[in-house]
Amino acid sequence: MTTRAQIVACARTFLGTPFRHQGRLKGTSLDCIGLPICVGRELGLKIPDFAFVHNGQRINANSYAPYPTDDRVLQGMKRYLQEIPRDTIRPGDILCLRTPVPVHAGIVSDLPPGLGLIHSHEDAGKVVEHSLTPDWFYRIAGAFLFPEVED
Repeated sequence: MTTRAQIVACARTFLGTPFRHQGRLKGTSLDCIGLPICVGRELGLKIPDFAFVHNGQRINANSYAPYPTDDRVLQGMKRYLQEIPRDTIRPGDILCLRTPVPVHAGIVSDLPPGLGLIHSHEDAGKVVEHSLTPDWFYRIAGAFLFPEVED
């Protein structure tokens, strides 16, 4: 079984990877949903490429617009991950965040003195880690756990 600490350690190996829409390659290009996909796959978890269903049509995660305007990321996470209460988040969990609609993804980390967030952020131009500030916590639309993770 994979542990939460392994998820965080693996996610940190992606820090500095340049942001690129639909990127899926460590050190070269990654977008926000690509981070949990690539981390999960690198750890050998059974994680699909987060296919979405929109207007009754299956859309692969690599065929979405740069700026989605609906909740398909949130719905994909609900489909493939185990949803947990947002007030119980811990390092290794995956978040869906509103920007302003729920289209952004990140992995919770342990960043003293509290929780952190690792995500591929377009504004930063790369995968970054920073504190999970109240502003970011407020944006949480859903919290999730890889199904094959142990505490």
